[in-house]
Amino acid sequence: MYRREMRVSLVLVAALAACYQPSSDRACTTRCEFDVAGANAACPSGLTCADSGFCVDRLSTVCDPDGGIIGGGDAATGEFCYGTAPNHVCFATEPFGTLTLSSIATDSCSVSGVAGVQTSMTDVDGTPTCVIAATKIRVSSMVSATGSRQLMLIGTQAITVDPTGFLNVSSVGSSAGAGATSIGCSPAVDAGFANGGGAGGSFHGNGGDGGGANSPGVHDTSPPPRAFRGGCRGGNGGAVASTGGLPGGAVFITTPLITVFGKINASGAGGAGGEANHGGGGGGSGGYIGLDAKTVEINGTARLLVGGGGGGGGSENVGNAGLPGGNPVPGVTGTGGIGAGIAGSGGFGSDAAELNGSRGSNGSGVVGGGGGGGAGFIQFVQPFIGSCDPPNCEPSAER
Repeated sequence: MYRREMRVSLVLVAALAACYQPSSDRACTTRCEFDVAGANAACPSGLTCADSGFCVDRLSTVCDPDGGIIGGGDAATGEFCYGTAPNHVCFATEPFGTLTLSSIATDSCSVSGVAGVQTSMTDVDGTPTCVIAATKIRVSSMVSATGSRQLMLIGTQAITVDPTGFLNVSSVGSSAGAGATSIGCSPAVDAGFANGGGAGGSFHGNGGDGGGANSPGVHDTSPPPRAFRGGCRGGNGGAVASTGGLPGGAVFITTPLITVFGKINASGAGGAGGEANHGGGGGGSGGYIGLDAKTVEINGTARLLVGGGGGGGGSENVGNAGLPGGNPVPGVTGTGGIGAGIAGSGGFGSDAAELNGSRGSNGSGVVGGGGGGGAGFIQFVQPFIGSCDPPNCEPSAER
């Protein structure tokens, strides 16, 4: 009998499956309901009763006895399926091999040199995704994933981020992290006049409003994601003259055992600084980190971050531009860019204690800074008893 468990800072916390009330829209988490005669199995809409007694989205899905998808083939379809629905992918043959991951462009989604490793460019719940699958995957150095497709890693046995490993799907400047396309977002509002700062992007937390005397950008609230996806970009400042920051990208990891000693970063980028009496751009929101496993081990040295970028500073009565907003890195918040002259500075992005970005300031003049970006999501998909809180997870992990 399997138990879902999580080790945080080397402390084991085991989940009790009987206490968990599963979500009704996930395969292998809801048991089929039978009538008094033991027939007419019923499942929520869109799911079917499998021989395991669990409701599934397709009969090739193999469920753990305690619930949760463990993959496996089906004699009729030959598929091998992994991931908790809707973050669910199938292959015609079973992936195998041990892969030490290196930096990847997700739009080509190519891995070479390891027999048995499979890749797929597919849509996960409608979002373009690069999928990489192997028996074991290891991140032992800086691994950057960039491109319009988000990243899904599948390990049929285990995935490990070593102490020296850094899985990076964050955005910096004009370089977008994997899947940082703002799909499904309610966009931050651009500043309507040259002296207004753009609003920060909103995802899990709200972006800060822009500063400035006339028509600064105002944040919107984005709906929570049904499936994994990247965050939401910041609004442009200075009547679109100052570019809003790109959002953080998205990575989803599914395997029986996830061990993290190193870092995973899906943070948003800082907004651009304003030039020549223009407001600054808003910071991009953080993105998404999803961990789908029976056992999750978060070591005390681990850092998972989905912070919002800082807003860009405005520029007023000087020839210099405001400074761009800061890019969050583990342990460091996305700071607001300093305004030039008497212009306002940008707002700070989200931090460990605050999901929302802060408002851009007005300074002592009329030109404002951009708002800081809101936090993204860190989600543990399978149930456990325990938590992952700062400094290991910034912000705290959701279930």
